[in-house]
Amino acid sequence: MKARHPFVLAIAALALFAFNSGARAEPTKTVAVDCSAGETIAKALTLGDERKPLLVQISGTCSEHLLIDRNDVTLAAGAPGATITGPDPAIDVIKVTASRVAIEGLTVTGGRNGITADGAPGLIVRNATVQALGATASPTRAAQAA
Repeated sequence: MKARHPFVLAIAALALFAFNSGARAEPTKTVAVDCSAGETIAKALTLGDERKPLLVQISGTCSEHLLIDRNDVTLAAGAPGATITGPDPAIDVIKVTASRVAIEGLTVTGGRNGITADGAPGLIVRNATVQALGATASPTRAAQAA
């Protein structure tokens, strides 16, 4: 039997290929967090559809500890000098337990450790500064914190 509409078959094959190859990228939800205005990253992590990627753009200095247990999250500096500082020197500042998390352009200070990962495949830390942590503090600083 001879195909009468090869053009239609070619279009159908291309559409099927695009659908199966992941060409339908999920839209990323973008949330701006201004910590100097009292906003928190923890609240931003609860926004949007958890099945879709989330981009959190941070400005100011956030004083909080974070547990990132949601897949496909990017924490990024939304302005120069964006910082996350852990107020408790006994607790890690950022703990990642999810897949495909990126931390980009941020300064992380305070807390026991800056960024820890537990079963976090695909974690990327890029252009970040991690400094002045409780686990690496001098004995004098650790005594003052106690």
